[in-house]
Amino acid sequence: MRETREGPDVQTILVEWARWASTDRGIGYPNISAFYRMSKAGGWSSGSMLIDDEFAGRVDWAVTRLRLRCKGHREDMRYKVLCRAYLGRQPDYAIASKLRCDRRTVKTARIAAESWVESAIISTADYQLVPEYG
Repeated sequence: MRETREGPDVQTILVEWARWASTDRGIGYPNISAFYRMSKAGGWSSGSMLIDDEFAGRVDWAVTRLRLRCKGHREDMRYKVLCRAYLGRQPDYAIASKLRCDRRTVKTARIAAESWVESAIISTADYQLVPEYG
């Protein structure tokens, strides 16, 4: 897992969110080919998740905000690419083929979506309710 000084990078967080989301929906573990690919890449371990339910909920909220923000706009591709890349576990070339565009467009949209989600997660960190003591 790649980590920055502050913690895991946004790609790691989104992989963990996708694991949480697929388990939460009752889908269970990914299919064998996706599981094999991710295990070779260092992800999708059979162990415990790196993020808890509260943090996964914040990521889910950020992704939902991205969907609502992009709905009906040109940037709608960002949400579609993000979901296909993480929930659908599809590589950029497969997403490009499905959306009928080139890989560079998909990569740009994915990076933009990742950055947007990361900033949305960071912005929610400032609004945590901290109990006040005497």
